[in-house]
Amino acid sequence: MSTKFLSKDECTALRSLAILSIVLHNFSHWLPGAAKENEFAYSIYNSNYFYHSIFSSDFILHLFSFWGHLGVPVFIFLSAYGLSLKYDDKQLIEKKNFLFTHYKKLFYPLLYGTIVYLIVIYMKEGYIDSSIPRFITQCTMLLNLIYPYEQNLAPGPYWYFSITMQLYIIYLFIVHRRSMKWLLILTVISIILIGGLYHHHKLLIWAKYNVSGWLLPFTLGIIAVRRHFFKVIFSNKIRNVGVFFITSILLFAFGFNYYLWIFIPVITVFLAISIIRMIPAIFWNNIHIIGENSLYLFVVHPIIRSILIPFAPNLGNYWALLIYLITTITIAVVIAKRKWIFLLPLLLVLSIPTVWGRIPLKGNGWSKQTIYVSLLDIWHGASTDDEAHALWIDDDSSEGVFTVKRIANEVGIQPAFAVIADRMNPEVADSLAAWQRQGSGIVLHGLRHERWKDWDKSQIENDIRQSYQRLYEQGFDTTSILKLIIPPHGCNTKVIRQVIKQQGCQMISGASLVNPDRHVFQLGRIAITPQTNIEEMRQLLENAYQRKAFVIFSTHSSIPTWFSEKKSKEVLKIAKEIGFDFTVSE
Repeated sequence: MSTKFLSKDECTALRSLAILSIVLHNFSHWLPGAAKENEFAYSIYNSNYFYHSIFSSDFILHLFSFWGHLGVPVFIFLSAYGLSLKYDDKQLIEKKNFLFTHYKKLFYPLLYGTIVYLIVIYMKEGYIDSSIPRFITQCTMLLNLIYPYEQNLAPGPYWYFSITMQLYIIYLFIVHRRSMKWLLILTVISIILIGGLYHHHKLLIWAKYNVSGWLLPFTLGIIAVRRHFFKVIFSNKIRNVGVFFITSILLFAFGFNYYLWIFIPVITVFLAISIIRMIPAIFWNNIHIIGENSLYLFVVHPIIRSILIPFAPNLGNYWALLIYLITTITIAVVIAKRKWIFLLPLLLVLSIPTVWGRIPLKGNGWSKQTIYVSLLDIWHGASTDDEAHALWIDDDSSEGVFTVKRIANEVGIQPAFAVIADRMNPEVADSLAAWQRQGSGIVLHGLRHERWKDWDKSQIENDIRQSYQRLYEQGFDTTSILKLIIPPHGCNTKVIRQVIKQQGCQMISGASLVNPDRHVFQLGRIAITPQTNIEEMRQLLENAYQRKAFVIFSTHSSIPTWFSEKKSKEVLKIAKEIGFDFTVSE
């Protein structure tokens, strides 16, 4: 005979607590320096690292990172509780219908979430490190059964779908209308199995990714319905408080021993119930929308994480965590309510401040290219370089190159020269070719500085080919020309980008911004002009240096009204003092 221990509102409160823990954990543990959890394997080092962080300023971050995953056993407990409450009193269950109904309930969120995640990863990385068979095993919830378990397809948290399906099968064939003894025997076997895998790392991880690692909280959920055990323990407020303090102490203590660690999911369930009963119901009622939409939050959060995690170093861990949480909850609720129209303003709210933050020096420097390349940089994320880099390019190099060389000798920075191959007089060409042999960089800037905007692919390819040939004729080492191309007049079309990419080069666009690192395809540049504000430039460079960004400085020595020898020296000296690496690489 089933008995109802938890009310509907209490179950929703437990879901809210559990999903918030999981969502925050799955972001926090990707952040540098965060304590690593003991979830699928055990390490005493992880426990010691966490406990030593208790009095650090980032304790909240470590807390979510180390313990947030314990929302999982709470969900498993609730799953068993719900199954037992719904089906225990039913004499017969049509097995095929039961399995199909519950499989379908999991399949569609898993399928849609996986597809969206793979699209995001492909757009972000340019490739997907997976295969069709792995995609099929993921979506059929069989991936967890493959040994050794490798989560290299869908978001890591999606392993939970397979576990849930396995537990449905356990309930149908072992629990429903049967004595508790069979489930208890299976649970004891699973405890012995996990206990015996201490020195078998891969087997332990595989077992924890399957039903053998989660029968304890599942069994507790069945007991909560079939026995009065829980009602006795949580019969009044004093006992609730007592359970809270006892389980909190045990949670700390059990982390120092592998064999006790096995029972932490049990302790977590009791702790979670005590928390939701100690905190006034009005609090849980105000966030009930989180628990009611926990499935959507679960599906959405790893996708949002993959987009936002690169920005954490720039935003700061807690700001990044807050933005991620708000975005995840908002998008999940919008999807749940089918209010798709609200996604557009949300994306605008998220993107505009970030784009604005990438615009250097002043707000009136907006252009279509700057906005476009900024959005691409946002997608690219934070720097993958180990230090901040800079490159100084003198554009449209002609007679002004001698002033540039004088500045370079004074500040001790090797410049690069963007050359118009067929528009240099012999003195300039000979000097640039000689400086190239001394370490200066040469960048292609068109044959005669004609606009590529309205040209077709073959015309642009021919212009680049003739540029190389003309430079070779003038004594340049064309094998050492930098793999950078600046389209004349800042032209930027799909055809131009395709041609430059096919040449194996990067494109320096007309966008006015700092680059995330040296690996993005479309690069922006920061102009040094007579109007440059030195203090604003210093702030920009200090911020870029902290982000390990890539700054391309652009001067126009060939146009006196656009060029300032004094400002160029000052800015380059500041960049060098800050610590930018100005190495010119081929």
